[in-house]
Parts: sequence; C-alpha cells; structure tokens
Amino acid sequence: MTWSNQHDVALCREMLVVQPFRFKHGTRDRGQSWDRIAKNLNKLDHPMFLVDQRGVRDRFCKLQKDFKRKRACEERASGICPDEPDELEQALEDITEMEQGQQEQLAVGERNKRLLIEKERNSRNNKEEGYGENGRDQGKGECGKRA
Repeated sequence: MTWSNQHDVALCREMLVVQPFRFKHGTRDRGQSWDRIAKNLNKLDHPMFLVDQRGVRDRFCKLQKDFKRKRACEERASGICPDEPDELEQALEDITEMEQGQQEQLAVGERNKRLLIEKERNSRNNKEEGYGENGRDQGKGECGKRA
C-alpha cells in the first residue's frame, strides 16, 4: 500500500482515539490496541486502507522519527521561524506528548511498585531478625546462663 498525506492524517487521528501508549511496550494490551487501529482504518471508505497491525506500527514509527528529526533541525537552526504546523504535524506533536506522558506515568508506577516490594522485603527481614527474642532471652550470655 502506498501511504498518502490523507492516510497519515487518518492514522494519527485513530491513534489519538485508541491511545496505544497507555499500555506497557510489548504487552498483549498494546498489541490489541494496534490491531484495533488497523481494523478501524480498514473500515474507512475514504481513504481506502489495507493494512495490518505491523504495517500501522511501522508507518507510525517512521512518521514519528521523521517528525522528531524535523523538529530538532528547526530548533537547532537560528534565525528562522518555523512554519505553522499542518494537521499531520499537530497530530504527531500531540501523540508524541501523550506518549511521553504515558511513559512517565508507567515509570512512576514501576518505581512505586519496586519501592513497595523493597519495603515489604525489609519488613519481613526485620520480623525474622526479631523472631525468638523475648524477655526470657535478655540478660543471658553466650551459653544461655545469666551473666
């Protein structure tokens, strides 16, 4: 399939609706969201699509890579005023911001999960260290006799 600007805009619109970046990379849910995007695009009459999950994902990765490269080049250039973004560029910018926000939320969730696990592990270790220590054991020497 050859991609046109209309195809790219339709892809970005669908991505804004489905939001595949809500899910962690490599999960079944994220794959299902890409599949949902492909199915919704194939239902469109104009422009006509014939794509699968991988084709949609690959095309978006290419669009996002080109967009980031163009934006970085514009930021590095001095003395120029970039043109107003068209619908595709605006959608790509929104998707990129959304993706970064979701990645930050996932990272915070993972960090909180690790901290909770570490806290539970420390709590268990403290309980094990204190096990068997009661009032009867206090004041005894090495051999168990009172000092």
